[in-house]
Amino acid sequence: MHMDNVLVARVDISEAAIYEITKALYEQNAELVKRPGLMEWKTVRFVTQEPMLPYHEGAIRFYKEVGLWTNEMEEFNRARLAEEPK
Repeated sequence: MHMDNVLVARVDISEAAIYEITKALYEQNAELVKRPGLMEWKTVRFVTQEPMLPYHEGAIRFYKEVGLWTNEMEEFNRARLAEEPK
């Protein structure tokens, strides 16, 4: 059994900050998976196929760069953001 890890950020955190955090987690994955409880944290699974919350623009930017962001995820994200209260 395992549980996916989800990082949640406030909407007012800068795109640059979230981009750098996402990039660091992705690039340091080989070290992270040595830790108990993170053994299944594979880089190909960084973008879940069953999202519950919209993704931050900084994370999306990084995921696009590494080829993990799909058209389906873009559609989900747009629909989810349209539901958010303004």
